[in-house]
Formats: sequence, C-alpha cells, structure tokens
Amino acid sequence: MTAPIALPTIDFDYNTALSIKEMMRLDQYAIRKYHVPKLLMLESAGYQLARLAAANIPRGGVIEMGIGPSDNGSGGLVAARRLAAWGYKIFLDIPDINLSDGTLMQANRAMAFGADLGRVKNPDLFIDCYFGFTQKIPLADEFINRILDINQYLCKKMSFDIPTGLTEVESDHPFVFADVVCALGAPKKVLNNPELTSQVFVADIGIPPKAFIDLGLVNLLPFHEDGLVQILM
Repeated sequence: MTAPIALPTIDFDYNTALSIKEMMRLDQYAIRKYHVPKLLMLESAGYQLARLAAANIPRGGVIEMGIGPSDNGSGGLVAARRLAAWGYKIFLDIPDINLSDGTLMQANRAMAFGADLGRVKNPDLFIDCYFGFTQKIPLADEFINRILDINQYLCKKMSFDIPTGLTEVESDHPFVFADVVCALGAPKKVLNNPELTSQVFVADIGIPPKAFIDLGLVNLLPFHEDGLVQILM
C-alpha cells in the first residue's frame, strides 16, 4: 500500500474564502505583479494533485483522469505525467479534442511518460480535471453526460480545484460528487455547498502571500509546513 502522507489541517471559516472572481483576480495579479509564470503555477498544482492522488490509492493502481481543453486540463496532465512516472496506470478521457497549445503540449508529455488515451472500466480512482474555476454553466452535453456517468462510479472520485458542474449560486445543474477536492491556491466559497461532502485540501501553487495582502484578501494557510493543507469546517 502507498504510505499515507501526513498533512497539516486547519479549522477554516468559509466567510474568508474567495469568490471565483476574486480567485481570477488574484491569479492574474500574481502573474503580472510578481512575475509568477502560469506554467510554473500549473506545474506546482499538478505535482500537488499527484501527491494527493498517490496518497489515496496503492502504487500500480488504475486512474482515469477527465481532461479539459485549457488550464485545468494542463495541470491535470502534469499530474498524469508524474503519476505515470511513479508507476500508476493512467487513462486520459478528453471529451473536447480542441485543446489549447499548452494543454496539447502537456498531453504529449504525459503520453510520452506512459499515459494512455481513453476511458477504462472500474478504475481505482477518477480525477476530474475538466474545467476548474473557468467553467461556464451550462456545460456542453458531452460534459453533462460525463458528470452523470462519473457519479455512478464505485471508486473514489477526486476533483481538481472545483468539481465540474458546481456553481456559486443554487442550481439544478449536475456536478461531480467528489470525495476529495484539491483546491488551488486558496479555498473557494463555491466549495461551501451542503450537497458537497468532500474532504477539501488546498495546494500551494506559488502565489506569494503578499499578493493576498495587496488585494485585501485573507490567506492563513500553513503552506510552509507541506504545500498541501486540509481545511476543516
């Protein structure tokens, strides 16, 4: 079995969490003001996702990853590359083949490391990397169908940043019922949903603490201890 990683935990007040607009502003501000390259943030995010995935299933397990066409998919593919290198069997589900240049580059890297294209029956873990905070609701039919299908999976389900289909306002739109969420950079208010019963972890993606201060945002997470923090309500 994979040895569990010991992660710091913190009691968290969701009143201090960020809206999606605030997270987008913070993300762009860190790139512009502090010269943190997007590719570096995606590499950090994907590495932390891979660590969290590896803590949940034994090495050699089968992982199906849902990959979107843009940044969330790119970060997921970084994780796919890492996990393939660590001995996991990785299958990539890419419903929209119109990938951004960066995502296509990461897909080629992941496949060079041994990831395969396609879906698989009865994976040991499913990781949802379709959209993150850039998703626009309602989603296209192929993604709605994926959500409905994935929610029938018997394996553990993990979402990268925000479960696909989850909205900030009350909605009947289906979303991935993730068991684990790996949020990026900061907790998001959208995750404070009574229908979402996930364990929520937040990953350090390299946004400097001063960027939060500059924008009047709160960041009290002890990233210095590990890079992944579990938040408890």
